[in-house]
Amino acid sequence: QNILVTESGELKILDFGVARVTDTELRMSTVGTDAGQVVGTLPYMSPEQIAGTNEGLDRRSDVYALGVVGYELLTGRVPHDLVGKSIAEAARIIQFEASTPLSRLNRRYAGDFTTIIGKCLEKERDRRYANAAAVAQDLGRAMRDEPILAHPPSTIYQMRKFAARNRIAAGSILGLVVVLVLGMISTGAFALAAARQATAAETARERSQRRWRIADRVGRFLSDEVLAQARPDNALNAELSVREALDRAAAKLGAEYTEEPLIEAAIRASIGESYLSLGRYAEARENLDAGRELLELHAKESVDLAQVRFSLAVIDLETGNYDEAKKALESAIPILDTFEEQPLLAIEARAALGGLHYRLKDYEQAKRWSGLAHDMSVGEFGPDHEMTIAACSDLALFHQAAGENDLAAGFYREAMAAQERTLGKDAPLCLLTQMNYGVFLCTIDRMEEGKTILEGLLATSIRVRGLEHPETIRLMSNVGTVFYHLQNLARSRELILQAGQLALETLGPVDPITVLLFVKVANAYYLDGDIDRAEEHFRLAIEGYLHIQGPDSTEALGWQIHLADLLLKAKRYDRVLAISEEVDATLRAQHPISKKLAVNLQRQGSSHGHLGHYDQAEPLLLESYNIFLALRGPDHESTGSAARWVVWLYGKSGDAEARAAFEKKRAGQRP
Repeated sequence: QNILVTESGELKILDFGVARVTDTELRMSTVGTDAGQVVGTLPYMSPEQIAGTNEGLDRRSDVYALGVVGYELLTGRVPHDLVGKSIAEAARIIQFEASTPLSRLNRRYAGDFTTIIGKCLEKERDRRYANAAAVAQDLGRAMRDEPILAHPPSTIYQMRKFAARNRIAAGSILGLVVVLVLGMISTGAFALAAARQATAAETARERSQRRWRIADRVGRFLSDEVLAQARPDNALNAELSVREALDRAAAKLGAEYTEEPLIEAAIRASIGESYLSLGRYAEARENLDAGRELLELHAKESVDLAQVRFSLAVIDLETGNYDEAKKALESAIPILDTFEEQPLLAIEARAALGGLHYRLKDYEQAKRWSGLAHDMSVGEFGPDHEMTIAACSDLALFHQAAGENDLAAGFYREAMAAQERTLGKDAPLCLLTQMNYGVFLCTIDRMEEGKTILEGLLATSIRVRGLEHPETIRLMSNVGTVFYHLQNLARSRELILQAGQLALETLGPVDPITVLLFVKVANAYYLDGDIDRAEEHFRLAIEGYLHIQGPDSTEALGWQIHLADLLLKAKRYDRVLAISEEVDATLRAQHPISKKLAVNLQRQGSSHGHLGHYDQAEPLLLESYNIFLALRGPDHESTGSAARWVVWLYGKSGDAEARAAFEKKRAGQRP
């Protein structure tokens, strides 16, 4: 009733964008002009209009209404059937439910027209055309068989919207929806790569239809082979895990797409990303590598190949292969910057590089790269976009590590407010930020407050993600550490041992989370007086760090020295010698004249002395003394301590002559 056609065929629009309701069939109209009131004809109202947030209305709200009109002209129906619905129910449908694509109602409109109308009807304003003129220009391109500017919505975006409407625990097969949200690569983007293989004789419309066919094939595979396992009527799979569902889907890929490599590449990458979001790095690498190989053969210069390489760099980062991750990310950023149609990848790469520098304890570089990611994301997507929020959360963590607590607290509050506003309190990213904030409070002497937050988060993470998720395990470990500092050693031990067992069973012995937990478990056993089990877990941690960081691992060396000191206190001298001799070779190669080497020589010499191995102890203790003498001089406390160990040994062995000679020499060295 708001669009009239004159006898000459000219269109007349009445109060476009805020036309009052006259549809008596709906009988649920609201008219008003005050802030917060709903203004418009319900089937044609945009999500932001129906929400009553009038301050955000602009031309993109009118573009939505134009999309509804176009949809109705082509199909004879409006996108959403609101007949008989209450205002509240109508508002929910318009804001959250997707309309049926044009192509499903009439195959004549598959391709460009479906894309154009779909872009007009996007729930998020930023994803629509900027104005009606832009719509007209793309329609003109479609009519002239020229490439349009709009692209089909990606699978990852569609799954995000589905997950926003269906918050489900990730521990069940239904949680696969959420996993795919975090993991899927845009099948529309892979279709673009396929379209580039089309012959020059192909028209733009044919390329567009080809793009949609490939996207449709990928989408049908994921629906039929993965999500179908979550159907309520599929009783056999009621307890199926996410990993099992992905394993079954991946196993069916072998021969089915041998003649369609780009479709297989898209599916491999999607499954690989899904495994990555679950923390299943081996399976993720296997599928992503398979997708990468196919893309290198058939779509070498595509954004899809760049994204797969980026994901493989993330796996290197998460598994502690920092050198490879750094090289891959630094080389990827200039390439990703060339794909202007997908700026998110370039932003994510900068954020990942910030995270890498944080793990390397280079906090200035961490803040720099994360700050670049944050500023780029604000410019591209605005302050409430999930990438902006993630970068804000990273900045909080990095400023905290740099000791800039006021700045850190501000970034934490900003990130948490935005996450709760846009994602909901139970979203994985929100849980991660809250965990970091809880730990932050504990580090600034607000231990009880931090403990309360972390305990609540642990319960939520178990419910939302499942007990075996890496972030649940990490959170359990952190809560256990907090209880240790609160002197509740029994509860601390319980949580840390449980987290350690889960990490070992779920992530494997060389995952960074597992390796760190080996150290915590070892300390828990040591406090209980169980020296043997403490040593066992310290050794597992040392092996893990050597595997992750290589033979020059500083972490492995540090924990070897720590273990040797603990065993020395426990008077396990034979075990001290075994570890100290391993450390000796590393220290002589890395620190030939150093305090660390001198202390390790004392450790070895004193252990030999306690065991009665006097001939072996003497050269070790004398070398330790001479190193301290060279480094600190004759009057330094460390040199004096080393001298006392030599005198102790001669006293224990009864060699009075050697003792007298050493003391005389020492007296001559002092002023």
